[in-house]
Amino acid sequence: MTNKTDVSSKFKKFMSDDIMLKIVSLIIAVFLWFIVMNTINPTEVRNYPASIVFENASVLKEQGLTMVNEGDFEDTKINLRVEATRPALDELSKNNYKNNITAQVDLSKVELDDDQTYPVKVQVPVKPSLPSTLYTYTYDVSSYYPTYVEVEIDRIDSIKRTLRVSTTGSLANGYTADNPVCDVTSVTVTGPASQISNVAVVRAEVDLNDSVGTIVRDVVVKAYDASGNELTNFTSDPATVTVTVPVSKQGTITINQPKTTGTLPSHLEISSIDWEPKSVSVAGTSEEVNSVSSIDLPTIDLSKITGNTTLTFDISKNISDAGLQLKNSSSSTVTVNIKTGVTQAKKIQIKNTDINIIGLKEDCVVKLPDSVTAEIGGPDNITAQSLKPSLDLTGLDVGTHKVELKLNLPNYATLKAPVTVDVTIYERGQGTTVAPSDESGEQATNENDDSSDEKSEEDTWKLWRKIIYKKCLTNKKWYYTINM
Repeated sequence: MTNKTDVSSKFKKFMSDDIMLKIVSLIIAVFLWFIVMNTINPTEVRNYPASIVFENASVLKEQGLTMVNEGDFEDTKINLRVEATRPALDELSKNNYKNNITAQVDLSKVELDDDQTYPVKVQVPVKPSLPSTLYTYTYDVSSYYPTYVEVEIDRIDSIKRTLRVSTTGSLANGYTADNPVCDVTSVTVTGPASQISNVAVVRAEVDLNDSVGTIVRDVVVKAYDASGNELTNFTSDPATVTVTVPVSKQGTITINQPKTTGTLPSHLEISSIDWEPKSVSVAGTSEEVNSVSSIDLPTIDLSKITGNTTLTFDISKNISDAGLQLKNSSSSTVTVNIKTGVTQAKKIQIKNTDINIIGLKEDCVVKLPDSVTAEIGGPDNITAQSLKPSLDLTGLDVGTHKVELKLNLPNYATLKAPVTVDVTIYERGQGTTVAPSDESGEQATNENDDSSDEKSEEDTWKLWRKIIYKKCLTNKKWYYTINM
């Protein structure tokens, strides 16, 4: 009886101890948390695609070997079944898992026999890899497929190829590029022995990219097959080269019409002088191109011309002295063709309606002869209209004057003798006003008579205006200057 009482009292004392109560409470809490986590947040399984990553390729290279078919696995995925709690899986999904979840293939694990014939195919195991930054959570890769990948191994071989340098893209408008210059002329290409013969071209390409100045760039060397497809299994030595592309501004320079000096023999006249080309394309700095717009050819001495003549001139020095260079296959040689004929003066009739009146005083009218004749030697295509005849009456008063007719002679034409025109100037309002006669010979007159039976001055001017109007209907161009 005494013993039972002692045990009971001891148990009561234990249960009343604060420390023990705390321990018991903790145990109960852990138990409850475990129940809750397994009930509310259970473990889940999700599938994730993993990209294949090849490691330790250098180990193969040290053995004189290389992997041939790495490019075949660019789109290949390893399907991983990952087991974890929902929060863990959610975290894995939102952290760019496409880049962080991989399947590693260790090429140092490739096992080869000494008597194998290359290229050879070998199965290498795959090892799943999850992002280390998420290892605060617990993940379990329950399974994955495929567990092996088949790699193709070949021996390494090298070949030397001439390096081709080319350009792509377009320069800025108004600029041109010279041939690119590279510091290397040939490179050594290394790759699978079974494919080395596929290397047809080794090229370094420079993108012009709207450039307006000389380009100097380090460019990656790439190998291509005969169809122009890039070969990714090859490396080159050197891997990059420095390429320079001279870029300059482009412009056009006009070649001026040749000037002449001296005179032809008396029995000859110039029919035409023609030259080709009349312009050339050049390139240089913006300042140089903008500073030169035309080039003069050497002066031709007509006294040395005895008939149809062809002359050639070299303008290369003119171009180089300006700091420029010819572009677009422009020739530096200019050919001048001189055609001559026997002197035959041509009489050209110039109607008064073809003459332009300049400088006539206000309130004045002018009367001209119906036509004048000019005797001109030169090209056959000269017409009265092409001569653009004009009379300058500046400063001339009322009365009759002899005025020299101004003519715009074409190149190589000669006027045998000056042409003078009898010009009569009238003041409007004079007692008798003479106006140009029309084709019927009508003439406007005003007799100074106060009689009511005679026409008044006003009627005379009305008749005069009628004649002018009639003249305008028959001649679209009216060169008499009238101030009404």
